[in-house]
Amino acid sequence: MIRLNRRPKSSVLLLPGAIATLLVWAALAEQPLRVNDAALKKAGKHGDVWLTYGLDWAETRYSPLKKINANNVSRLGLAWSYPMFAVFRDQNARKTA
Repeated sequence: MIRLNRRPKSSVLLLPGAIATLLVWAALAEQPLRVNDAALKKAGKHGDVWLTYGLDWAETRYSPLKKINANNVSRLGLAWSYPMFAVFRDQNARKTA
């Protein structure tokens, strides 16, 4: 008698569960912002979405957000940095003649 290898029943339920999870996630995910003429004309009104390089058509780069103001701007500091050219300087400094 020949025995056939069968998958466990748990794997049969795993695939539909994974597909259902992906479908729910895709339905609840934030939809991309549609950029049209009306959206571009209103760009810069709220400051939460920068549709152009300088926030608005005038390229003012002024944010209307209120979390940073004249009272707390002095408390700003460096949040992070990345030494982009440190590797190249170290390699050049170690050259031997």
